[in-house]
Amino acid sequence: MSEQSKPPVAERPNIFFRLTTFAGAVFVVTILAFVAAMFGDSAAPPTRFLDKHGGRLIGWEVAAILAFGLIAMAVDRRSIVKQMREQPVEPIEAEAEANEETRERSRA
Repeated sequence: MSEQSKPPVAERPNIFFRLTTFAGAVFVVTILAFVAAMFGDSAAPPTRFLDKHGGRLIGWEVAAILAFGLIAMAVDRRSIVKQMREQPVEPIEAEAEANEETRERSRA
C-alpha cells in the first residue's frame, strides 16, 4: 500500500475539549442545584453552602469553561497549522488549469 492510498490516521482528541465539556457539565449541575435549593429547605446544608459560596462557585466554573475553551481552540489551531505546513501544496498553475476546465464544462 502506498503512502498516498493510506487512510488518514485519526488524531487523539484534544484533552482541553474534554475539560471544557466537563466544566460545562459541572456548571449545569450547579445551576440545577441552585434551582433545587430554591424549592427545598433553607436550613439544609447544601442550601446554606450554595447561599454562602454559590456566586463564587459559578464564577470559577464560568472562568474554567472560558479558559479551557480558549486553550482548546488555540491548541487545535496550532495542530491544524502544523498539518497544513506538512502537506504538499499544489502549484497555482495546476489549480488555475482545473478552474479553467471547470468553467469550460459549465459553458457546454
